[in-house]
Amino acid sequence: MVFLDGLALDPEDGRIASTSLVWTSNRDGVLGSGEHLEVVANTLSNGDHLVTLTATDGSALTGSASEWVFINPTSDLEAALTVAKTQLATSTDLTYTLTVTNNGPNGTSRVTASSTLPSGVTFLSAVPNQGWCAELGGQVSCEFGTLLNGSSTSVTIVVDAPTPGTLTSTVVVTGDAPDSDESSNTATAQVNVAPPAVIPSASVWGLIVLTGLLAAAFLWLTRRPAAGDGV
Repeated sequence: MVFLDGLALDPEDGRIASTSLVWTSNRDGVLGSGEHLEVVANTLSNGDHLVTLTATDGSALTGSASEWVFINPTSDLEAALTVAKTQLATSTDLTYTLTVTNNGPNGTSRVTASSTLPSGVTFLSAVPNQGWCAELGGQVSCEFGTLLNGSSTSVTIVVDAPTPGTLTSTVVVTGDAPDSDESSNTATAQVNVAPPAVIPSASVWGLIVLTGLLAAAFLWLTRRPAAGDGV
């Protein structure tokens, strides 16, 4: 919030009425009127403003005073990266959900996200619910546009994990407005990809069956009654 305070005194009229005091910006035009004015910061253009208070007396004569004001509203972007499953088998689709939230207190434009995919995965798709995404060389880049205070957006990223191991993915988000807490602009997610289960082949099954038959025959021979045992 930007607070503007001013008053005007005239030798003939005395204190000029609030309705005859007008605030203007060289960048955004008329801001409002009165001795006290509150302007929401994110409704103003970023940058330097020459703010002028113009007073008009009863004779329609005017006087003014100006002051430079720098508008640089902050926001607080927060990144979150989650996975549908933390344990997967090889050659299984892995789905990431990237969520970007603006915790305010102001909105910010040109919100972007850059996600580094784990090495060895195959990129399949990236679908945002606003803006656009593209992948190049294992890097998924998204541009979401503007996020107002308290709003969020997300993108679903799908890859194929063909080899076993621990896969780590990282995302970094940025916006035009200065960020009050950059520690929340980065998020990571880990997934363990297990090797495929070993299924015995037909020849192995045959060997297992043959081994079982030989063991049974050996037991039968060793336990068969000998001649003269009275049987």
